[in-house]
Amino acid sequence: SVTLTIATVPPGITGSAAPAPNADGWNNADVIVHFTATDAGTGVASLTPDVTVSAEGAGQVVTGTATDAAGNTATTAVTVSLDRTAPAITATIAPAANAAGWHMADVTVTFTSTDALSGITSTTPPVTVSTEGAAQLCQGTATDRAGNSSTASATIKLDKTPPAIALNPANGQTTGNAKPTFTTTLVDALSGIDPSTVKVFLEVAPAS
Repeated sequence: SVTLTIATVPPGITGSAAPAPNADGWNNADVIVHFTATDAGTGVASLTPDVTVSAEGAGQVVTGTATDAAGNTATTAVTVSLDRTAPAITATIAPAANAAGWHMADVTVTFTSTDALSGITSTTPPVTVSTEGAAQLCQGTATDRAGNSSTASATIKLDKTPPAIALNPANGQTTGNAKPTFTTTLVDALSGIDPSTVKVFLEVAPAS
């Protein structure tokens, strides 16, 4: 007598990715695709081993195959989208600072970001700096759909208060041919005095 085992049903096969993608369907680190197979008839004879996806790209299809002892095969596929590159972000200051790096009115810092692969999900909105101060750090963040993020910053020096000037004596008076003498005091507690802008005007009243 001869016993024949006839198997016409292919094995069952499933695939999974580890780590699993985020809610947007992206990964930002290497992904291992693992295949699992079962066969109730002759048993699984071969199965595609784990596949590591390390190349960046969207919609990469990884196919696995299971074969049973009778030669029946089944395939399945796992799609991997991988982006490990952080987005690019820049900070733009408006209006531009003067030659000394200072502003004298409110400043708006705008952040602009790009991402060539998964795309941008969030970028810090424009920030208005209205508080006086030196070396104020304004920082923005951009995040892509894979969860990568990067930052950009701008340093703002803002002084909206004019300097104080005092003349001592306030009215230089003298008699005869002697020249009046003045002492000028200039004070600016924040950005300081720019010597090139200091001008002294002397008005001489006609003799009565």
